[in-house]
Amino acid sequence: MGRVGLRRCLRIFTVLLAFALLGNCGCAPVCGPRGSGWLQDVAGHAQKGWWSVRFKIQWPEECDEPLWHVDALLADRVVAPVLNRRRSDIVLWRFHRRAARDDAGHQFSFVFYATRKTADRIFDAIRNNRLLKALEASGTIVAVKIDDTRMVAKPDPCDTSDARWPFSIKKSWPYFIMGASEMWLDLISQAARRCSAKDEPSSPESALEYYRRVNERVEELWRQEGGHALLHHLNALFGYAPLKIRNRGLMRF
Repeated sequence: MGRVGLRRCLRIFTVLLAFALLGNCGCAPVCGPRGSGWLQDVAGHAQKGWWSVRFKIQWPEECDEPLWHVDALLADRVVAPVLNRRRSDIVLWRFHRRAARDDAGHQFSFVFYATRKTADRIFDAIRNNRLLKALEASGTIVAVKIDDTRMVAKPDPCDTSDARWPFSIKKSWPYFIMGASEMWLDLISQAARRCSAKDEPSSPESALEYYRRVNERVEELWRQEGGHALLHHLNALFGYAPLKIRNRGLMRF
């Protein structure tokens, strides 16, 4: 084979290899060692990854407890409308709640696994939510932090699981927490819809009070029914095997 023929073969091989790699990029990533992070740029906007929007919520010094009802308000009135419109574009999602007297403070997060294009659309819709803007203006929401979608930093479905867990738990946990988040959101929605029409909030101030009552209803359901409906049935799913509870030893539910 002459030099020209060899060059032609090499060009053809390079093109075929590029098409093969692009084809693989369209598949959903599998948890595990990546070794192909450079493909993120090749895949472009179609590459899926984890994204989050984090709402930092005011926590007045005089309040011992965080304003947990603001989480419920954000979930039902800011996140849920976008989530419902984009469900077919979202592979996995969940809520995360935390509060401590540190730099992060009280923070409510919506975390989801989707393409960069879907993430941009979700972020735009959340930024333009009128109630959210009003809560920011009033100081109830201190900051809204949104991920940079110019690159996919967390492409694997297990990338946001706890790094200390065994691989099998990291891989499966996103599906568990998505179901739990769905249930929590539905309980909030049901409690909110049971309020009478005259109580429907007409301002950010009334919405905060409205969702304070909604949150109290959901917390009461958790106290009264969570032990059996959730913990007991989860334990039953695992054959009633005892599990370690920190500082409590082995327990069954």
